[in-house]
Amino acid sequence: MGKKFDFEFTPFTFEQLKEMSQQELQQHLIKFRRLIKEANASGRDTLPFETEYCYLDHEKQTRFKDSRRNNSRRSYR
Repeated sequence: MGKKFDFEFTPFTFEQLKEMSQQELQQHLIKFRRLIKEANASGRDTLPFETEYCYLDHEKQTRFKDSRRNNSRRSYR
């Protein structure tokens, strides 16, 4: 018999997302991807996990876009 999966989590605040390192952000994305998969397999509602995943992914995309913008400015100087 498999181990029981813990679906409890507290949503991150905007400030917590901004303060996360890239590594922490990536770890949380992996965690929520797994939560979505496990919730789906056990017949649970995945919406709370999908919502949190979207906030994390948006933060990741924003950082990537900002870093590309900053790098492109440096190359034109």
